Amino acid sequence: MVAAWIWMLVRAVRGKRLFPKEAFFRLAPATWGVGTILFVMCLYVGSSSITVDVGRALLGIKIEQLSDREDVLGLSGKDQGSPAQKAAEAETKARRIARVARDTLILNAAINLVFLALLPWTFRKVSGSTVVVLGLTTKRWTSQIGTGVVAALVATPAIYLIQFLALRVYESEPHPVQKMLTDHFDATMALFAILSTVVLAPLVEETFFRGILQGWLTAANRRAAGARPRPANLTPPPSFETTREAFPDQATESLDPSVASAETAANQVCWPAVVAASLPFAALHIQQWPTPIPLFFFSIVLGAVYQKTGSLLTAMVVHGLFNGCSTMMMIAQQLSGSLKPPGEIDALPLPEGVICGIWKLAGQFLI
Repeated sequence: MVAAWIWMLVRAVRGKRLFPKEAFFRLAPATWGVGTILFVMCLYVGSSSITVDVGRALLGIKIEQLSDREDVLGLSGKDQGSPAQKAAEAETKARRIARVARDTLILNAAINLVFLALLPWTFRKVSGSTVVVLGLTTKRWTSQIGTGVVAALVATPAIYLIQFLALRVYESEPHPVQKMLTDHFDATMALFAILSTVVLAPLVEETFFRGILQGWLTAANRRAAGARPRPANLTPPPSFETTREAFPDQATESLDPSVASAETAANQVCWPAVVAASLPFAALHIQQWPTPIPLFFFSIVLGAVYQKTGSLLTAMVVHGLFNGCSTMMMIAQQLSGSLKPPGEIDALPLPEGVICGIWKLAGQFLI
């Protein structure tokens, strides 16, 4: 990561571009409405219900055990009995907490997989469009991924700085599953944590918040502003040089202003839509306050990258790498076992205090 930042700094000093000058694809105006958005939300709820029922029948996972915060964290119960009994009860509780943490990650991953499997067909039936119109395509996929990597490396330090400042003002509220992962971590939970945070969560959240919700908000905002969006396919717009070579006698003719403005507006960042889509995205993490504060700004970055590049894959890569940075720091901490759980940053000596402080910030984004 440090080498990548050095590479970007060198390119910036030399005056070379870090991001492509033109969008990968020209986003078509959204043809779906509030009904489609609500139906997709219901689809996720239905996927959760189906997965919970299957998990209960096949694996014996009971959702009521996973949602009982005090029971899961072991905050209830009386401190009675002999030392041997207490040791046995503590061991039993530790095994149960580890099992609940594993089951929670498995259930979360399964819900996202079911939702992703049903979404393409459902979205096409409800909206009449395919997921391709959201900017999800494999064309020039290597360039899309490369741009996402650069954007993630640029954005991640700034988001962590915002989180650091927020933690200086507000007391953090860690997710109960985060505490379980901290106290009882194994290889299975590590794999499911990586799968959920780095792969599945970006796929689900970017498809809904950036592709579906922000796409509709953008179209609604431009209709309200009197714009005339013109449907377009997801192909890169021809450059002037290509047009001049193909049609030398027409290359100097000016385009109709309304057509030109529609072509240009297709991949301009619609800031009201980006901000509006970022509010519910940040609100999803309200229980881990003050995490919604940096995540709101992170969502704005994701929305701007998505609309500027026209690539949903690029936004997914940015989201996945950001989550991956947080998750891998948590896993590295658990594997090393050399650092105690982070408390107040100022109470720890350097460099241990710095490392634990970074881990504390990363832990806020894990769930």
